[in-house]
Amino acid sequence: MAKAVYDCRVVTAPLCPWLFAFICGVPAAPTLQDLSLFDPALAHGLAQLLSMPVDEVPDLGEDFEGLREGGADVPVTAANRGEYVRLQVARTLVG
Repeated sequence: MAKAVYDCRVVTAPLCPWLFAFICGVPAAPTLQDLSLFDPALAHGLAQLLSMPVDEVPDLGEDFEGLREGGADVPVTAANRGEYVRLQVARTLVG
């Protein structure tokens, strides 16, 4: 793909819109919908996390390890689950 872009060649390949924008250098944060095109199972699980009742979120035992500095000490709660999902999406799609 990179070689085709470098050589200015037209390549018929399906790209998710976020990936195309990323390659073109357009600043856009990846979304859960973008992730669903790349990893539907992970996107589904994260969507379920967002739709969980508030009292069930602490029972998951998840934390922010690997997503931000000191994340192993920060549990996922109903209040910060949106940030957790955003960081998971970014880590999966951007690295």
